[in-house]
Amino acid sequence: MCYSVKLHRDAKFFIDEQSLTVQACLYAKIKILQKYNINLKFPDTRHLKDKIYELREKVENNQYRILYAILSKKIIILLCGFHKKTRETPPEHIKRAEKNLKKCS
Repeated sequence: MCYSVKLHRDAKFFIDEQSLTVQACLYAKIKILQKYNINLKFPDTRHLKDKIYELREKVENNQYRILYAILSKKIIILLCGFHKKTRETPPEHIKRAEKNLKKCS
């Protein structure tokens, strides 16, 4: 069952500022998330906190993350994204995702 995927403006801005190659890889991963939704597991996704998950993509030795939440049984909202440079997900990105989720709920 395919879910509907919506982009918060922060997530759209993050994707749009990437190279065309990275954009293509991110949109391909989003399509996979849309198709497999809650059945998509590590290493493609990982639960971070409460309703916040990360969609994980690696392109040419660079790690990219899009934080998302499932709003209902058929809606996924992409909340924000970042180029991952550290081992742990920086807390400020999780806080931004939570803030964006509150605006959408």
